[in-house]
Amino acid sequence: MKLSLHAVALATGALFCFSFSAYAQVTTASPTNDYSSSAYVGSSSTSPLKDILFKTNGTERIRVGGTSGYLGIGTTLPNRKLVISNSGAEGMEMHPWSGYTQIISYNRSTSTYIPLVLQDANGGYVGIGINTPKDKLDVGGNIRLNNNTLYLRAGTDNNHGLAYTNTFAGKAVDGPVCFGWNGGVLATKNGGDKIALRWDSNGKVIIGNVSTPGNYMLYVEKGILTEKLKIASSTTSYWADYVFALDYQLRSIEELETFVKENKHLPNVPSAKEVAADGIDIAKMDATLLEKIEELSLYVIQLKKENAELVKRLDKIENRSF
Repeated sequence: MKLSLHAVALATGALFCFSFSAYAQVTTASPTNDYSSSAYVGSSSTSPLKDILFKTNGTERIRVGGTSGYLGIGTTLPNRKLVISNSGAEGMEMHPWSGYTQIISYNRSTSTYIPLVLQDANGGYVGIGINTPKDKLDVGGNIRLNNNTLYLRAGTDNNHGLAYTNTFAGKAVDGPVCFGWNGGVLATKNGGDKIALRWDSNGKVIIGNVSTPGNYMLYVEKGILTEKLKIASSTTSYWADYVFALDYQLRSIEELETFVKENKHLPNVPSAKEVAADGIDIAKMDATLLEKIEELSLYVIQLKKENAELVKRLDKIENRSF
């Protein structure tokens, strides 16, 4: 059953009569229309193709285009299926076409138009600030999360994402945090997938091709080039100042010679085989090398004393001969 335009206007006007205390007119197009009345529902002209108007308090509120069917709220010139306007300068437009639904927020006084596109034809893509979205969400501009979290998995999984936070794991951060359940990676795509850095569930960081960094928190394949390296020590017990203690047991030169002949390296210094298998602890190795330097200093002092004693003896021998 089809309703005439007159019947629709009559029913709509009846609703307005219940809503406003002012007089409302529901009419068809005729020369007797009171188009200028303060409350009015009816055609804008005697032509059967003209617009339908809704007026209250002497002001037009809604207009339906007679030929286009466009609906305007707050505007007398709707140019889309739905236009909501604030005195014609600011507002929103909705326009479906070819599998798309476009919603535009605009400000004509500043010539600003920001589209929100809902695309049905290509899998429900949504575009914000862009007319042709290429993915589920395509944003032509910045995204601000307002101190919140962007989660990367569906459902209630809160274990993978990117967030801004002041604290994380009890530590002060005041910055971005990228997190995952079993770790994560930073990677490049140029020339194929390449992992630049990865971390595991224990917080260990790996740069390069290695399965695990063992007991260390950082592993870097092929080395590090840096202009400065400072190693902090939590204790002074292994630093080599103990060599100068009065009770330090310095090996004799003969004992040192025997050890070197048997082991092919200095005492307390790892062998080449051990270094190849286990690497070296820089702080401990520096302390060990300092130990050897300080021991050499003691040997030099001993030799100086022995030489001085020999000089005295030589002087006595020479004096006796004259």
